[in-house]
Amino acid sequence: MLTRRQAVHTIAGAAVIASSVVPVAGPRAAQPGIRLGRGMNLWPWFSLTREFPPPRTDYDWPPYQETRAVPRRGDLAALRKAGIDFVRIPIDPGPLLAFSGNRQAGLIRDIVDAVDMVMAEDLSVILNLHPNGATHYFNEANLVAGFGSPLFPRFLDLIRIMAAQLSHLDPSRLAFEPLNEPPHDCISEWPALQAEMVRVARAAAPRLTFVVTGACGSMISGLEALDPASIKDDNVIYTFHFYEPYVFSHQGAPWMTCRITSTCGGGLTWASAASTVAFAASSNIAGSNVYETSGKPPT
Repeated sequence: MLTRRQAVHTIAGAAVIASSVVPVAGPRAAQPGIRLGRGMNLWPWFSLTREFPPPRTDYDWPPYQETRAVPRRGDLAALRKAGIDFVRIPIDPGPLLAFSGNRQAGLIRDIVDAVDMVMAEDLSVILNLHPNGATHYFNEANLVAGFGSPLFPRFLDLIRIMAAQLSHLDPSRLAFEPLNEPPHDCISEWPALQAEMVRVARAAAPRLTFVVTGACGSMISGLEALDPASIKDDNVIYTFHFYEPYVFSHQGAPWMTCRITSTCGGGLTWASAASTVAFAASSNIAGSNVYETSGKPPT
């Protein structure tokens, strides 16, 4: 049954995304074991990197900005107490691809430790590889614009590595999303690209649920155009992102243009329920988005 996830509030001016997910199972497998109710996107825990300018393609060490928001156990416990039952953790793949050996292993270990910490607070997890379009090298164009993208083979290998690292964790509490928002130009290769990502991940993690999507930046039109048969996997959850109206969902987002937000020269003011404001104030996780799948706003 298709359920709607409406974004209900943004903390610290981050963008709001409303998504819907639907578990799909065919005759070859049982339905995905993970169940998602109301969740929060924990950006920028493993984002906001320290990339060197071109022509270099590497990162400073450690690769993440020290001032980024990093949740503590108390934050996670507060989310669970507030009714959140899962979180989505976006991972910028750039540092994981730029480093190798002990440094790459250490970065991956930090991610797995973060998943363990979240699950210890009775929260389920969607782990998402989330390329940053603002970077000059490890971006979507070089990673996933098509089979000919120069870094696509390396990205596939990273998907395999991450799936293998997650495979020993409880599949009823964890899902893996190989890519956030595929290219917005609705590339025709996307179904085949995604099928290859899922194939590689499935070989490394036989029991893990994967989150898959349509092209066109995961918009509804992309999901409508996606043939589920192209996935060739039953243990999946389908997702789409919904931002309309942008003037509401992206209010205050510094990266948005006046053309998109239509708020230049004064902006708009939106009312907030006192309970929602209190919830935001009680959380120290800046830059996070609240989601829910029940279609009812949190109280």
